[in-house]
Amino acid sequence: MPSPFPGMDPYLEGHLFQDVHHALANEIRDRLAPQVAPKYVARLMTYHLVAGERPTSSVGGIYPDVNVSIAKSQGASSTTVREAAVAYVTSGAINRRAVTPPVIMFTPGLHKVELVAIEIRDRVGNDLVTAIEVLSPANKEMPGLGQYVRKRTVYLRSRANLLEIDLLRHGTRSIETQGLPATTYLVSLSRASNRRQLEMWPITLSDPLPVVAVPLRPEDGDVPLDLGAALAVVYDRARYDLSIDYTTPPAPTLEDADSAWAIEWLRSMQSFEQPARAAE
Repeated sequence: MPSPFPGMDPYLEGHLFQDVHHALANEIRDRLAPQVAPKYVARLMTYHLVAGERPTSSVGGIYPDVNVSIAKSQGASSTTVREAAVAYVTSGAINRRAVTPPVIMFTPGLHKVELVAIEIRDRVGNDLVTAIEVLSPANKEMPGLGQYVRKRTVYLRSRANLLEIDLLRHGTRSIETQGLPATTYLVSLSRASNRRQLEMWPITLSDPLPVVAVPLRPEDGDVPLDLGAALAVVYDRARYDLSIDYTTPPAPTLEDADSAWAIEWLRSMQSFEQPARAAE
């Protein structure tokens, strides 16, 4: 069964997105490989980012804050950090050789997130010609955001083109979007031949996903990538409809305008029941 949405399905942005990320990268590779052959090859490149604790909610980019607890130390029987610290100092424990700290802070644990990028390489020299990044929540939240920004800087200092596909509403974008019309999703292209220019495809929730350009060497031009068709294949093949309840709000919740549009759109689809208001 196909997704009921004309473009990006916001219900894919939660707990399903890790699977969507990998499957979409594979589908993009499979679509580009015959178009760029035989001079170029399309390959998947797996890499890791360090992210915060594994999320307990359905929103992949949200991690818990630092937790603070009071240690059971001498004289520190109060329940606040300030009171415990005062009790610790005034008790004279600070002068002892072996002391128990009055405050223990539990910082979020770190884990590696496996991500996949698509690379177009010259078949003869194996030179990287174009990198395609399908952004994940780990790319848009610290500490993974900082790591991705550094990786992006390496791309931009190289002779490779960079195509970034951001189909997530949550998190911080790594590129400057000042002056750009309000957009739900964004695809951007930086060509090695002109770093001063950034080509963008702004996408709203009601827009079909676009056909975007994937540049090769200047003498070979561009090849097209139909993102809408690629996502439709991934959705249908994985049967995401079996894991989604379209009568409940997506996570993260939609902005008011998008929520109102989504409600009316889903109501118009005969195969789906009326959903609850997505912003509530």
